[in-house]
Amino acid sequence: MVCSVDLRVSLQEVEECLELCMRVFGSTREEAVRVSARAAVSQSITTYCSNRYAAGEESQNVLSVYLDVTKLLESYIAKLDQLTVSSDQSVVLFDAMNALLSAQPLSVQRHTPLVNLLWEKLCPLMIRLLGVPDKNVPGNPSISTEEPLGQGQMAKFTLSPAVVANPEATRVLYQILEQLIRIMAGIPSVNSVLEALFHKAFLFPKIEQRAEAVRIIKKILSDRQRLNDIISSCVRSRSLSLWRMLIVCVAECAQPQYEIAIEALQGVLTYCESSDLLDEEIRWKLKEMFPTLADVNPPSTS
Repeated sequence: MVCSVDLRVSLQEVEECLELCMRVFGSTREEAVRVSARAAVSQSITTYCSNRYAAGEESQNVLSVYLDVTKLLESYIAKLDQLTVSSDQSVVLFDAMNALLSAQPLSVQRHTPLVNLLWEKLCPLMIRLLGVPDKNVPGNPSISTEEPLGQGQMAKFTLSPAVVANPEATRVLYQILEQLIRIMAGIPSVNSVLEALFHKAFLFPKIEQRAEAVRIIKKILSDRQRLNDIISSCVRSRSLSLWRMLIVCVAECAQPQYEIAIEALQGVLTYCESSDLLDEEIRWKLKEMFPTLADVNPPSTS
């Protein structure tokens, strides 16, 4: 019913569909049933949004769709915040949130309540799910510097069970991150929040726990629009932090897996070979910030 084009589906019915799928998922260990429950959640939300946007465009009332999407997202955030991160059902909520964000056009950036919800509530929740500093973990001076290290190895830091113990939840968590980058990278006012999210997602996991982070970076470097958004965001904020965090993650992971760096470089080279890379305003600001190549290098801290 939720996927029907002919019926007007209410927000309550969409939420009831999610609750039903969560109960089905949590009531069985049978993999086929669990996969079906997750697929039903994603399909129902994607179709609901698609139908609502189509109807909204016809009636020139897209604002009502933005408002309902914001209410749904707020509900999902509240539910996820109440669940323990190691709960089996968290992956179904991740699926719901990912499907909802994936279904949004970039025009949703103009809806301030939703943008505020992303940076005020969803991003902090994502940062917490990716792990928090652990005061009970002592420093480890015996770590060998001969092994490839990420910042996660060097810090008193513990990743959440959602990242360590549940590969499926981890995968969807990073898919949500991918959607947040898609929506937020073009919004200058949220740059600092995006920097905090990049730092936690790309630099703090240990090298062996960065498979999903590297997958996202590969997609960013092969997507001209995402690269444009990130570079433009760096220029507007007059900081290369977002770009440098991507490069540092690739460089750290490339120590044991050099092919990662090769793929990243190929993506950047393909981007540079494209015509009309950036709009005129961004290009001039970039030249103003960095008159020479040497100016791009961060100052030495040694």
